[in-house]
Amino acid sequence: VKEAEQTLAQAKDRSELLAEVSLLLTQTLDAGGALPLVAKAVAAGFCHFVSIQGADSSGLVRTLGASHRDSTAHPCAKETFGALTAAGNFLAPGFYENQTPEEIAHLCFPLAQVEDAATLNLNSAIVRPLVARGQRIGTLLLGRSGEQVFTPADVALAEDLSFRIASSLDNATLYRDAQKAVRMRDEFLSIASHELKTPLTPLKIQTQQLLRLIARDSLASVDPARVNRMLEISNRQIERLNKLIEDLLDISRISTGKMGLRIEEFDIMELLEDMAQRFSGHLASAGCELNLSGPPCVKVHWDSFRIEQILVNLLTNATKYAPNKPVACTVSVSREGVQISVRDQGMGIAHEDQDRIFGRFERAVSGTHFGGLGLGLYISTQIAEAHAGRLWVESELGAGSVFHLELP
Repeated sequence: VKEAEQTLAQAKDRSELLAEVSLLLTQTLDAGGALPLVAKAVAAGFCHFVSIQGADSSGLVRTLGASHRDSTAHPCAKETFGALTAAGNFLAPGFYENQTPEEIAHLCFPLAQVEDAATLNLNSAIVRPLVARGQRIGTLLLGRSGEQVFTPADVALAEDLSFRIASSLDNATLYRDAQKAVRMRDEFLSIASHELKTPLTPLKIQTQQLLRLIARDSLASVDPARVNRMLEISNRQIERLNKLIEDLLDISRISTGKMGLRIEEFDIMELLEDMAQRFSGHLASAGCELNLSGPPCVKVHWDSFRIEQILVNLLTNATKYAPNKPVACTVSVSREGVQISVRDQGMGIAHEDQDRIFGRFERAVSGTHFGGLGLGLYISTQIAEAHAGRLWVESELGAGSVFHLELP
């Protein structure tokens, strides 16, 4: 009867501990703020030492919460074991009973913490992985000292704790991702509405002026040159609208995996020369001179329409960010494939921005200075990767930029 009462009391204590941990984890979506409290509660109600570890966005494993039941004897437990532990290395899961403190320190702590860990005098430990959606995201380390040691029955509680902590960490991550997605959506809607409205305003003005001229005078008396200028302005705005809509459609195709490629053989040098002719008006209005260089003929097997889309985007960016300066386009052939490089003499791109600019809705500079949805480089990267190639940039602030497209 006494043994049954002890078992019942132990089960009650564990249920209360799980309830307390669940309450702490559900009170906030900030798992980082709740985990130190969870560590403290588990150390007080189940074991002597607790450490909860997780990987940050850079892949470094950090202690998210650490506590010792005897805060008088180990006042620095939180600070000592709350530091950076290792790069990408989680502790191996295990159940260690009747070990010396030195053995536990070597088995359950990174090398830099072994000396401090030995002073905890732990003689048994449980290491459980924190797993969410099939992926390991952290570790729960529990330790006991003195006469109390863990038993196999304690592993079940440790597994329950690790499941709840892992779920909380995963929910916090999902919540942050959802918040980021909402911010990106709102920013995109703001940018898209502005960018779509920008060409509509002059288009509407030109159309209204033309209608007023026709209403006031007969069409035959209207100056043809003036009408032609108005129609040219309207046509440019229509082309701009068409480009914006095509970018949005491409994003939809990429998201649904429906951006197919039509592979054909063609001469990339011939395509570039043809583009230079068709792009001459845009280059002239930007005050830029395009210099092409490369072998006389380079036969490739790519989707010519999509490759032209990348090159138009790179050349457009070069004239946008480096007006009144020459632009160089160079083609070279190597064992890896064909590389096309577009060099401008603009303001350059900071190192910390050179990866970011290839994301959706990203630009190296503020949208208040330069228009666009921030989709061009993202779409270009997806096209390059669909060809088993890559697109990257080399740049220094104040020294211009070189965008490289390399395809097999």
